[in-house]
Amino acid sequence: MLQSTMTSRGQITIPAEIREKLHLSTGHRLEFLLEDGCILILPINKSLRSLKGILAKPNIPLTCQEINEIIKNVST
Repeated sequence: MLQSTMTSRGQITIPAEIREKLHLSTGHRLEFLLEDGCILILPINKSLRSLKGILAKPNIPLTCQEINEIIKNVST
């Protein structure tokens, strides 16, 4: 079990093992959620490179104009 102690200023240190697994470093932002009496800490700094491949390739390539039309229709 990984543990950390809170300072008098409310600061905690994220254990190195977790920082390494999540590729966290100085300057990364974190989001805190309170759910059923538990604290969830989520990294919110994602590089564009880390998003590569998150979506499947479309079956049919779309033009920029077609993409813009789809976005316009979804947002209205």
